[in-house]
Amino acid sequence: MLITKLYILLIVIVIFAATTTTTTKMTSQLDTGSLDFALAVSRELVNQDSARNLVFSPFSLSTALTMTLMGSRGRTGEELSRVLLGKSYTADGYKSLANEYHSLVDRVLKANSGILLSANYLYAHKSYPIRKDYRQMIEQSFAGKARDVDFEGQPQSAVKTINSDVSDATKGKIKTLFDDIDSATKLILVNALYFKGLWKTPFKTKDTKPRKFTTARNDILDVPTMHQKVKVPFMVHDDLNLSAIELTYDKSNCAMLILLPNTGVTLESMIGKLTAETLSQIVGSLTPQKLDIYLPKFKLESILPLIPTLTHLGIQDIFNSEVADFSAMTSDPMGLYVGEVLQKAVIEVNEEGTEAAAATSVAMMARSMDFPESFEANRPFMFLLVSKYEPKKSTLLFAGIVNNPLTA
Repeated sequence: MLITKLYILLIVIVIFAATTTTTTKMTSQLDTGSLDFALAVSRELVNQDSARNLVFSPFSLSTALTMTLMGSRGRTGEELSRVLLGKSYTADGYKSLANEYHSLVDRVLKANSGILLSANYLYAHKSYPIRKDYRQMIEQSFAGKARDVDFEGQPQSAVKTINSDVSDATKGKIKTLFDDIDSATKLILVNALYFKGLWKTPFKTKDTKPRKFTTARNDILDVPTMHQKVKVPFMVHDDLNLSAIELTYDKSNCAMLILLPNTGVTLESMIGKLTAETLSQIVGSLTPQKLDIYLPKFKLESILPLIPTLTHLGIQDIFNSEVADFSAMTSDPMGLYVGEVLQKAVIEVNEEGTEAAAATSVAMMARSMDFPESFEANRPFMFLLVSKYEPKKSTLLFAGIVNNPLTA
């Protein structure tokens, strides 16, 4: 029996109380899924270890950080929004931002009903004064479920509640998120994203055969590689030294874009040149082309502590108990800070389906002649999965790199 593809992403933001008390346009940013932020995170993660496999969800990370943003004020909020959205917002713009987010997510989920699921949760310590208007914003604008738990007196009960919700939201793919919880925890924000899609044109299992794949460490492996000859959107980008194809899903507006560096070009070099603008050029230049496609089957899993990455990108105040301002989240914000940002993701790509693809449109330099007859992902490549919820509008759901298809 074929294993159907599935994508689970879990992003967790844990907010602590300090143990010692010490005195562009918004629509554009949301419509592109904060693409510059997503690519910046990708570059940071690749630079940390360029030889590893990677899968993460910019959409889920942005969702959790936007929920955090709604509870911030002052310099804390301005810094977070500048990195997350490319523009500093003050509290006056938060309500409109939340409404815009709600509209975007609603359109994406409705267009992929039964295929893409997203769930948000707010777990508050029962004796901690969470502001009513903040709780209502999470429930209304983010469709979040608010739970009162006892992190101090009944920590195991709190763990059980969270793990149960997470298991339900990911259809049992992540059964245990926490084994225990720090007693300093006052609030936990969770976003879980689940995707399951079938290729519009499935690969045939009889055509899957071992083929050579050269890893980032120059190891040559025999990997199960899918094959089909089909017309797909394709392009070659001379300046970025890459080629790209787009694979679509049945009964969905989602698509996977696969970016393959030219022979001799590293993933780090390719990703280092990717911007929202160049991705728009790539997507806008895709042209239907009949190709022999060779794509490895792969299954990846990533557990990513993201505070170092986010700090390096310029998000710092929310992690500092002495300066973090979460006065819109609670009436007792002194010493409240983000103590953990954790993302877990799983993706599996096989003959029946998978995920990834990205961006908008704009003209660019692309070859109009001498297209190759095949597209063979026989070396490290990047994948992007997007929801194209409106013409010329898309949001980036998942992204990752495959350095070795035989390992997770």
